[in-house]
Amino acid sequence: MILISLLILIVTLLYWKTAKHYTYWTERKVKQRKQIYFLGENANFLFGKESVYDAFVNMYNAFPNERYMGVYQMLLPTLVVRDPDLIKQLTVKDFDHFVNHRAVVPEGVDPLWNKNLF
Repeated sequence: MILISLLILIVTLLYWKTAKHYTYWTERKVKQRKQIYFLGENANFLFGKESVYDAFVNMYNAFPNERYMGVYQMLLPTLVVRDPDLIKQLTVKDFDHFVNHRAVVPEGVDPLWNKNLF
């Protein structure tokens, strides 16, 4: 009985913690698609329902009239920018403000890729 209660408590806490993660964009008034807990936008291609390419195309086309939208890479909130003027603003004019982005390859493997904005 104690084991079942502990299991229910752990599942409830995990659900509550991930549900909080998936409200990140809605709290900031940014459009986002309905998420599958723990998987975010990745559920369809992880389960083989569609290719990775189709999943990204569907995600990108979900809000065709928005300048940007929020998505999740598992539990990581990620902003997808669609507007060319806003992309130019971020990549050219405000480039120096975006210094803490994730590395594409491990540090030191390829210095050129490590300086990539994306």
